[in-house]
Amino acid sequence: LEDCLKSPACKNATMEKLRQRPDGIKAEIMELPYSDHKFGSPSGKFEFYSQKGEELGLDPLPTHVEPTEGTKSTPELAEKYPLQLISARRNTHFHSFHDSHQAVPVLKTLEPEPLLWIHPKDADARGLWDGDYAEMVNDRGTARVKLEVTTEVSPGHVSLNDAWQELNVMTSSDCPCSPEVTKALNMGGQPAYQNALVDVRKV
Repeated sequence: LEDCLKSPACKNATMEKLRQRPDGIKAEIMELPYSDHKFGSPSGKFEFYSQKGEELGLDPLPTHVEPTEGTKSTPELAEKYPLQLISARRNTHFHSFHDSHQAVPVLKTLEPEPLLWIHPKDADARGLWDGDYAEMVNDRGTARVKLEVTTEVSPGHVSLNDAWQELNVMTSSDCPCSPEVTKALNMGGQPAYQNALVDVRKV
């Protein structure tokens, strides 16, 4: 925690102040990220072409790469599990509020259980309704979720907030970035939360 308090966003926070204010202290965060136009790149600018990435043998320009597990990259698996599971970060939590949203009482009331977004077309095809409890399945396991039928997610996709243990059950622990890339670019190092195929069925 003391290391976290060294962040510029926490410049007004100390351990003693946090003990006195268990409800929290307002962070010093820009309303618009990078509105000061200062970036942590070699040039100090927003870079489309990454020389550092090129040095690591990566494409220096943004390039679309199909997920390691998806409808195009693994079509045989997609016949069995046709929905692409993705993860999102919604406004009810942030990094320090993990523990499946249970650590902070007010967040627990906003999202008390894992909520899976599913498009109306995919819900209709499976006889599912908004508010139904369902089972998300693939070869790694099963996870019980509550459904929210919404056009916030595209047909063929389902979305689960990334703080829930149920997401870990369904996804691979394979990291899309190598340790060398993660260390050099200060990015990645996480499981492939966008690289999982599933299906959903009513409980």
